[in-house]
Formats: sequence, structure tokens, C-alpha cells
Amino acid sequence: MRRKVTRFQSKKYKFEAQRPFEVMKNIALRDNKYFLQVKVTNLNPNKIFPMQFSFLMQTPQLYDLTDLNENLFDSSAVFNTDEIRSFIFILTPKDPNHVINKYKSEKLG
Repeated sequence: MRRKVTRFQSKKYKFEAQRPFEVMKNIALRDNKYFLQVKVTNLNPNKIFPMQFSFLMQTPQLYDLTDLNENLFDSSAVFNTDEIRSFIFILTPKDPNHVINKYKSEKLG
């Protein structure tokens, strides 16, 4: 009978792995619409030049997405270290008869 042998391998890196961004979200429900506020903090020690931030929905067939941040980025947009940017999205049901239940959890994105 053969014995089962388990081997472990670990790697150590000479640099510290960090997340480049911290993301906080706030969701409000008003007039049968979701108002989604996303706050993004730059944790990177360097400046970042973002081209866009986009919200990808898990159920795009159920909701219309209104992006209120369309003209926020231009060629001179700079995201400095420890700077916080706020982005706002509005999700409206495509079916006008659909009433959002605020007690039911839904996956938005």
C-alpha cells in the first residue's frame, strides 16, 4: 500500500503587494430607482491617469444604467495619491410595472 505524501511550496517576494484602489459603495433606493455612489481611493504611491471607471451590471436585461460621470475624464485627468473620487450611477427597472422591494437583496454588479 502506497503512502500519500503531501508537499507544500511557498514563495517569498521582495516587494510588498498592495491593492491600487480602495472602493466603498453606498446604495440608496428612491422613486423605484437605485442610486449607487462609488467612492474610489488611490492607494498607489504614484499618480494614476485613469481613462474611465465603468459599472458592469450582472443583470443588464432588468435595469437601465444612467452614468452621471460621462464627461469626468479628459486628457488632463490626474488621480493623486490618497485622493478620493466619487462616481454616481442610477439604475432604473426596464419594466415600468416592476416595483423594487427594498428588503430583497439583488445583485446589481
